[in-house]
Order: sequence, then structure tokens, then C-alpha cells
Amino acid sequence: MDYRIMTENRQIRVLHFVAGMGKGGTETWLMHVLHNIDRSLFKFDFVVQYPRETSYSSEARSLGCRIFPVPPHYYFFAHCKGLRDIIRRYGPYDVIHCNLFRYSGPALKVAYQENIKVRVVHSHDSCRIGEFQRIPNTIYTILTYRWIKRYATIGLFCSEPAAISKFGKNWHLDPRWRIFPCSLDFTAFHQQADRATARKEFGLSVDDFVVGHVGSFRTEKNHSFIIKVAAELAKSNSKVYFLLVGYGSLKADIERQVAQAGLKGKIIFAGSRPDVPNLMLGAMDVFLFPSIKEGLPLTLLEAQAAGLPIVCSDIITKEAIVVEPLIKRLALSLPPADWARAIMDIKSSASAVSRVMALDAVEKSCFNLKSQIKELEKIYIAGLR
Repeated sequence: MDYRIMTENRQIRVLHFVAGMGKGGTETWLMHVLHNIDRSLFKFDFVVQYPRETSYSSEARSLGCRIFPVPPHYYFFAHCKGLRDIIRRYGPYDVIHCNLFRYSGPALKVAYQENIKVRVVHSHDSCRIGEFQRIPNTIYTILTYRWIKRYATIGLFCSEPAAISKFGKNWHLDPRWRIFPCSLDFTAFHQQADRATARKEFGLSVDDFVVGHVGSFRTEKNHSFIIKVAAELAKSNSKVYFLLVGYGSLKADIERQVAQAGLKGKIIFAGSRPDVPNLMLGAMDVFLFPSIKEGLPLTLLEAQAAGLPIVCSDIITKEAIVVEPLIKRLALSLPPADWARAIMDIKSSASAVSRVMALDAVEKSCFNLKSQIKELEKIYIAGLR
């Protein structure tokens, strides 16, 4: 397809609406897309509600993107005015891609009013609109649903549970909605990580058994449960440590829980990291993922690409399970002691799948980035015809 002819010899300009440029799953996926899409044909800009500077911010700018702050959605009128001003000043845009499903209604309406032809709403989680909000049944919640349904030209859902959580079991009756699982570039998992080097900065030895987790410190990631599992393991296993990678609003609270449980020194807070593949390959022995809610977790795909045995909650959609022998799914209703035993079973047994086999399976799955980028290009182009 000749994109240039369709866009009158100019780039297709896409404005992505995100919370910020932190190292969350959505932002990580967007950075992978940005690195691999043909930037001579597609130009990305980002509008963010929380403009904290991160390594992703500078990385995006180095690839030709602009990042525009806008007042958060709860400042409704200022939020809408900010979006409109950005579109008028820095546009025109061909596409708006709203990656914050529950907050996308106003952005989609403004985009419609500003004549943006392709208006994508994208759900990256399986939370219902209003869930984990202080006031779930507000006028805003009602409006955002109404405006999403009215103004979105296409809706993408990372998994079927994500689609059901937003529009019920009959979601597929609307031809605009489709399943679109995020994907990653797994090239970094081909590297050979040195176990001793990867662990040295955390004060860990090659003989220590390290339970890893990667995720933002938010309610749905369930870090409090990880602390309870760690407390169980600490009772009888002096050489078991936990490595928590990520950043978020609940980090200070989790640090307090660690101190109260007497687990300082056993739980390591690594912060937001650019080298997650290296940590998974060299620093971690097992991956723990007891999330309360997820759409399709990219970190779980990364853990499988690294060949890590995984203990996760049974709310994880089966669509995210590519290398089944690596995964043990447990109910969150089970006590932390049962989760601890599952981890120790892994410690005492050999993996059924080699890292090479696991990586090969993930790269051959539907989560292959190159094939997905082609689909994304088609989505952007189809609405411009």
C-alpha cells in the first residue's frame, strides 16, 4: 500500500494520549512501536496528563516526537481546552490514539470536533470504567462511556476479558471493537546475561535465590501480597530474596510494610529500570505476579521470553500464556503460604523448558511486534480512505 499517495505526500501524524512517559506496560509497548514503525511515514507525538521527565521522554524526543502536557482529566474544562489548543497549534493530526480508555471520552470528543478522522480508543487493562477510582459512579464516568461509544471510530482491546469488562459479553456486536494484544520486540532477550554482574549492584550472590517482580506500584499489582509471600519464605529460607522493579504512587506504603514485617534486606527496591531483560535473564530465578486485575501483561510475556518459571494469579488471561510449562496459576484466595510453597517447588526442580525454546515460542506467537505494527498501520490508514 502506498501510504504517501493516500496522505498527499506527507507523513501520517498520530497523537497518542497517555498518562505520562513512565515505564508502564502501555508506555513500553508504545516505545517498542516507535522504534520499529517506519518514522518516515508515521510521525508520533504524545499528550500527557502527568509530565514527569523519564528516560522514555528523552528517548521519544530523540526519535522526533514532541511531548505536550495537558491538565489532568479531573480538571475537565481545562483538560478539554488544553487538548483543543494542542491540536490546533501543533496539528493537523490524522489520528488520535487514546491509550487511557477510562479517560478517553473527552479526548475523543475534542478530536471529533477538530476533524481528526481516525479516533482510536485502546484498552490496555481489564478494569471496568470507574474501578479503582474514589468516586466510581460520577457524571464523568457516564459521559466518558457515552462519548467513547459515540466518537471512537475503532476500539482496541488487549484481550477478550478487557473487552468484556468495558462492554459486556456482547462487545463483539459492535463492528468497531476488536482484540488487539500488545506486542514487544524481544531482541534484547537474545543477549547472554552474566549472573554475577547482574546481581552485584544489589548485593546478591550467584547462589542466592531471587524472586522477581516488574510492575508499577499500584493497587492492582498487589505488592502487599508479595510482602506476605516474602514473609512466609523468610521463615525458613535465609537465601531467598525479592527484587521489585518499578515505580508508582504506592511505593512508599509498600516500603513501610516491608519495614513493619522485618524484611529489610530481603526485599530490594530496584526502581524504574531500562535493563529489565538483563535483570530477568541474570538476576531473577522465578517471577511472581499476583495481580488483582490485568489486561494482557507485557511483563509476563517478557518473563516467558527470559525462560523464567512464573507463579501468577489465576485472573491472568490465558491469552497471555505462551509457554505453558513455565506457568503456575494460583487463586488469590489461597494463603500466602501456598504461594510460598509453589515458589519453593520451583527452586527444588529443574525447568521443563530451556530459555532458547521459551524465547523461540514467544517470538513465533501473536505477540511478534513486526506483524502487529503492520496491523496498526492498516488501522491508521483504513480510516483515512
